[in-house]
Amino acid sequence: MRQICSAKWLFVGDVTRGQIDSIDETFTAEDIQAYDEILHNALQESDVADFLTAYKQAVIDRENASRVPTEEEVLFPNMKVASIAKNIIAQYGVEPDQVHGAAMAAFIYRTHLVGELNDLKTQIEDLKEKLKVLKKYRKVKHIGEELKALSVKDEKKYRREHSGEIAEYYETRDRRADLCLIYSNIVC
Repeated sequence: MRQICSAKWLFVGDVTRGQIDSIDETFTAEDIQAYDEILHNALQESDVADFLTAYKQAVIDRENASRVPTEEEVLFPNMKVASIAKNIIAQYGVEPDQVHGAAMAAFIYRTHLVGELNDLKTQIEDLKEKLKVLKKYRKVKHIGEELKALSVKDEKKYRREHSGEIAEYYETRDRRADLCLIYSNIVC
C-alpha cells in the first residue's frame, strides 16, 4: 500500500482527487503510467472511464484465470442441463434403466433419417443436373433440326456461320444421350 501512496504523488496538473483515488492495490507501476498517460491525453472524461472499466475487467479476468474450480464445478459442469433432463424423465415416467436403451434407439433412428436425407439430397442434385441438361437441349434442339433440313451446300455455309452454336448443340445432345443411357425414365 505504501508504494501506491507514494505513486499517487506522481500525478500533477489537472488530475482530480477522485481520479487519483481510483488507483488501488491491483495497479502495477506500468498500469499507473498508462493511467497517467490517459489522464493527461484524454480528450473526454469518458476515455478515462473506459480505461478504468477495461482495467477492472482485465483484473477480474486475471483472477478468474488463476481461480481453481470447485469439485462440484469439475464433476457436474452441466447441472442445469442434467436437472432439466431429470425433470423430463420424471414427467414422462421413464425409469432410469430404460433411458439408455431409449437414447440408443433414438440415436439409431436419427442416423437412419440422416442417411435417408443425404440420399434425397443426392437425388435432388442429380435431378437438377438432368433438368439443366434437358432445358439446354430444348433451347439448342432447333439447331440440329435446321442442320438436318439443309442441303449439303447450305449445310457447309451454316456450319461456318454458326460453328459455336453447332458445337454447343452436339455437346448438349451427347450429354442428353448419356442421361438416356443412365436413366431409362427419360424420354429420348
